[in-house]
Amino acid sequence: RALAYLIWLMPLPDREMETVADKLRLPAAILSALRTGNHLRAELETLITAPVSQIVERFESTSRPALYAIYKQGISPDVNEMIEQYLSKWQYLDIITDGAVLKSMGIPPGPIYSRILTTLRAARLDGQIDSDEEERALLKQMVRAIATLD
Repeated sequence: RALAYLIWLMPLPDREMETVADKLRLPAAILSALRTGNHLRAELETLITAPVSQIVERFESTSRPALYAIYKQGISPDVNEMIEQYLSKWQYLDIITDGAVLKSMGIPPGPIYSRILTTLRAARLDGQIDSDEEERALLKQMVRAIATLD
């Protein structure tokens, strides 16, 4: 039933969607999925031409039921292909670098870890690096750049 509400209400303008959801007394989880899905729908056309890393970042902040509802709405073949790629491939793409590797390189733990790991994963997703060796090379380059800032 939740999926039916998402498919039915998500295409509505925000105010109308909220009014109907309130009258139906939908649970908070469904209301949250409606809101995030509705906002994602508004961004889909720009995401089609965006780098994969940006698509992944956006889809990671959207619930699975909302993504599935958008997919079932059949907005466009390009949108469905993006969702299929995310669910079957992109979300599972990992990098070899982790916090232990960064610590072993002498980088003190902190917010820099997240920035480095996010940059490496984005480079892998966007095809800027294709191998573990290229990832290591990019990591070394980033660490040298950080060292020069200190």
